[in-house]
Amino acid sequence: EGSSCSQCVEAPPQWRAAELRPSVMSRGKGEEPSWDPVMEPLIKLLMSKKGVRIGEAAEIGKRKVSYFRGKDFMKLFEKQEALVVKKCKKALDKFCDGKAPSTPEHAVQLGQQLIMSRMIFPAVYKPVGGDNADGSGKTKKWPDRLQRAPRPFNPDGYYIIDYEGSQTGRTILVALLVIGILLMCMFKVWPMWAKLGAWYLLVVFLSMVFVLLIVRLVAFMCFWILGYDFWIFPNLLDEDLGVVESFIPSYSWEKRSDGVTALMIRVAALSVAAFGMYNIGQTHSLADLYEFTQSNLMDIVTWGEDQLLALPTSNIGALPSLEDIERETATNETDEDDDKLDDDTAEDKADNKAENKADDKEKVADKDAENDKADL
Repeated sequence: EGSSCSQCVEAPPQWRAAELRPSVMSRGKGEEPSWDPVMEPLIKLLMSKKGVRIGEAAEIGKRKVSYFRGKDFMKLFEKQEALVVKKCKKALDKFCDGKAPSTPEHAVQLGQQLIMSRMIFPAVYKPVGGDNADGSGKTKKWPDRLQRAPRPFNPDGYYIIDYEGSQTGRTILVALLVIGILLMCMFKVWPMWAKLGAWYLLVVFLSMVFVLLIVRLVAFMCFWILGYDFWIFPNLLDEDLGVVESFIPSYSWEKRSDGVTALMIRVAALSVAAFGMYNIGQTHSLADLYEFTQSNLMDIVTWGEDQLLALPTSNIGALPSLEDIERETATNETDEDDDKLDDDTAEDKADNKAENKADDKEKVADKDAENDKADL
């Protein structure tokens, strides 16, 4: 697998048959694997953010796997010696006399124990076509295709991580995540006390975050003017860290080594800050600031309560009240009576008009008859 490293140590003969030994990790049918408690802290340290660099590759005939390089494993004990002693005390007591590995042989021994515990497995680079693309015998720095190859631990090798940790905790976290998503989707059917409680918790949480950000910024500016870098929770806004790591350490303190220009800027900033604080103190007090903050916070809380307690008005506002229905019914009845009266009046007028026409015709006929008699 290329030229041997200067730190490569010949493994004892019994290690060459390590793959033939029964696994330290035992598992019954349907049971969770039982990992070696002595070596488990070491593999957890390797996989942590302060451990070795983890790469990903396709394992031939299987799935995508995570792996690390043997050379990074050897360097870990030099870079993180104090952390290794703190986290892996059981393994060091058993294989290194309770001290961090001081020789390559000790580091190789710990790597071999990880192999024998079936937490990692040796692998070799297997490019497409069976050889490197450029035809040389060189190996990629971070291969993309690996194949398992039982062998003793070698600082020049690659090692697939088979350790999966406790599946029970992962299952519980997934279940809690699913339940949380379902609860959030059913927010509208929550009881009112649950909705108000969630709103109060949200306001308290956001208020605490806002106050923390303001306090740490003010503290930094005050000590920056004096020539020091002081941060409360310096990793709080680091996106690459987890929730717990964001609050470690609790503070950082470092003296600045600025030149004359930076010193003049700090003096000018101190003068501006003092002048501004003096003017604000002439017109406002801490009681005013407290009342302003309290009133705004209560306005936010009240607004949320009104939004939660208010009934939906999109459809209710369009429905008429009982009084409106009775009034509209009475109006309709009156209109119908007026229409009937108008119809009766029109019929009477038509009848009268017809009678008048008939009378006129009779009068004309009678007059014509009289005229005829007169002529005779």
